[in-house]
Amino acid sequence: MRDMTANIVGFSSAVALLVDGVPTLRGQGFGDSLLSAQSVEVLRGPQSTLYGRNAQAGVISVVTRQPGDAPYALLSAEGGSRRRAVLRADASRALKPGRAYLGVAGEFMRQDGFIRNLHTGRREDGRQQYNGRLTLRLQGRSRRGKCPAG
Repeated sequence: MRDMTANIVGFSSAVALLVDGVPTLRGQGFGDSLLSAQSVEVLRGPQSTLYGRNAQAGVISVVTRQPGDAPYALLSAEGGSRRRAVLRADASRALKPGRAYLGVAGEFMRQDGFIRNLHTGRREDGRQQYNGRLTLRLQGRSRRGKCPAG
């Protein structure tokens, strides 16, 4: 999608990124990995009427997995060049089935840099990143079958 790369010092991009309906307004948010993504919707073309001024070129809407009655757990690890290491965890469970749910997800990523500093001999531009999300979902009681008047 055009203009998806926002300048790190710039405030906005022409493409709006929404995660669970919350806009990511700065370019730094575009580099985050999306933990527990359930669905991704891409709306091409101007969407400013519905999503505001930061959606001239389109919208990317991400919906994350919500905790439910069934327990859920996922653990993954990966490695790559320049000593890249990534560890991800995602877990959720019902605190009180039908009423309260808790979910937690996190990620740790590190990678050595690829630029060699000729003065010191060390590699520069190494990266270390932490991401996390805590979800608390509460559902109200159903009032089916009760008469509001009595």
